[in-house]
Amino acid sequence: MTVTKSVRTIDDAEDAWLRAIQEGIDDQRELMLDDSTVVHGPVGHIHGREEFLDYNASMGAIVEAATSDVLVVEHPGMAIVACHQRMRVRM
Repeated sequence: MTVTKSVRTIDDAEDAWLRAIQEGIDDQRELMLDDSTVVHGPVGHIHGREEFLDYNASMGAIVEAATSDVLVVEHPGMAIVACHQRMRVRM
């Protein structure tokens, strides 16, 4: 899946991410910058890109995902997205 070619808006990026987390680590990596920092989980884990992808892989296959309470803060050339994410994981 080549997702980055179709991402033109923040909404497109969010949709691409929801698809990528169901497809696998390589699709997620394609959407992330090399120096990405991800704050996630109920206690605010802080991981770099590869640590985050390893963590996601350790949970099992994500078979369904949805977001709510999306907050987008835009800056020139970038956006920060915060949200609640609900996933169904196949163990």
